Amino acid sequence: MKINWIRIVFAAIWSELLLIAIYVPTMRYGMVFPAFIILAIRVLVFLGPMFLGGLWIARKIESRFILHGVLVGIFSNVLYVALVPVISLLIGRQYMSQAQKMDPQVVLILGIIFVLLKILGAAAGAYVGGRLRTQSPA
Repeated sequence: MKINWIRIVFAAIWSELLLIAIYVPTMRYGMVFPAFIILAIRVLVFLGPMFLGGLWIARKIESRFILHGVLVGIFSNVLYVALVPVISLLIGRQYMSQAQKMDPQVVLILGIIFVLLKILGAAAGAYVGGRLRTQSPA
């Protein structure tokens, strides 16, 4: 079976745009909440759209569901790095500077966790989509 690169790219773009559409208002207007609630919201924001992207990609592929999901997550992370300047303009400089006040090691660890959450979210969505597809009657 071959890897469906076109669907991977579209799923990553769609998931990343959905993530940004949720993430920007959350970060811009969610600063009144305590830090642990903001962290929980970020986890859900990073997992949710990627899970949906993984579900979407599993609709038309025959096999290698988890591989396709992981590739969606990886491509989405690459896309996110390219869009960081746009996101910083949308959120505002005062909110982006919060990361500068934190310990650099904490920022690095949180960044790695969020990258892994995106990959795991897309892989989980593709896995669930693959299971639903194989269990449904043809």
